[in-house]
Amino acid sequence: MLIVDAQIHLWNAGNPTSPWHRQIPAYTKVDALREMDAGGVDAAVLTPHTPWDPNANELAIEAARRASLPIALMAAGFLPEVAEVAQRHPRLKLILDHLGRPSGGAASQPDLWANLSEVIALARYPNVAMKATGAPSYSGRAYPFADIHDNLHRLYDAFGPTRFFWGTDITRMPCPWRQCVTLFTEELSWLKGRDLELVMGRAVCDWLGWTR
Repeated sequence: MLIVDAQIHLWNAGNPTSPWHRQIPAYTKVDALREMDAGGVDAAVLTPHTPWDPNANELAIEAARRASLPIALMAAGFLPEVAEVAQRHPRLKLILDHLGRPSGGAASQPDLWANLSEVIALARYPNVAMKATGAPSYSGRAYPFADIHDNLHRLYDAFGPTRFFWGTDITRMPCPWRQCVTLFTEELSWLKGRDLELVMGRAVCDWLGWTR
């Protein structure tokens, strides 16, 4: 099975300004590839985070030699605007980051899933897809993070396997890459067969036009 992480960051300009990410001065393609090999991950989509590293975009291009990707965005704070843009520009592909959750850590949010119905409503637009990234960080329990399974299922049912992309944002996860993988490949009883293959990598490659 092809396993593609829908979002990771690389940086080399000092510790991230976001406290939720690993507080290390650099996380390079060498670091990522080593951890990907250990976790059974074949490829990853690089998402530059220029607020904490102005060189991040250059690092991503140097590592991947590609550009012109659809737009991905942290949209929890402006979901109605996303709907407006999706409707007005039906050929523009939009990707909702991190299951449509607010930014920050679980401990800082009273109800991380309060906007779930609004996020699910965006699935009506065929040009909107969902990154199922960061899932473990929105759980209040240890692996296999059983308290988020039902919400993952609801989002999956809404967007379907061709618009629901597994991924991690690994540098802020409370578990290793391998457990991020097996959460989806072994612990979600409703995700099987061809649909699992799509979620774990093939769908995001198709959405991005990334031929492997």
